[in-house]
Amino acid sequence: MSNILKHAERELSLIGYDGKDAYNNMAKAAIMELLSTFANQGHSGFSANYVTDVFNKLARFETLSPLTGEDNEWNDVTEMSGYKQFQNKRDSAVFKDDTGCYYLDALLWVENNGNIYCNKKSRGYIKSFPFTPKTFYVKVDKDNNILDTEEYNKAKEYYNL
Repeated sequence: MSNILKHAERELSLIGYDGKDAYNNMAKAAIMELLSTFANQGHSGFSANYVTDVFNKLARFETLSPLTGEDNEWNDVTEMSGYKQFQNKRDSAVFKDDTGCYYLDALLWVENNGNIYCNKKSRGYIKSFPFTPKTFYVKVDKDNNILDTEEYNKAKEYYNL
């Protein structure tokens, strides 16, 4: 067994992936299968970091290059939304309608207790293409008043809010 697989077995066992829970068993088998493939590819330090970084982004449905905004990048979702609207094929949180192009998760609001949420004010309008989606985490009080004006101002520079 390779060192990476031994390491994974040990670490997964420490967090309860020890064969006693069916869901954990399934997840562990999937993780070990991916790591086994990775180990068999014989990566060096550079290629290992590169491959894991790109794999992580793709597995999370993230983009590897900026969105272009070109017509072939949009799906017409008018029928689902009830009004003329398009959803980006490469990033499902990017939309286009008669108000412009926007990213749904431009602003996420962080409460003092650590809870994070989004709302209608989380939408950030895209200033221009090419565009790379970026999320700003802004601290708010219990009445939704912005506490972190520095982060909010960064979001205003990046998006039309």
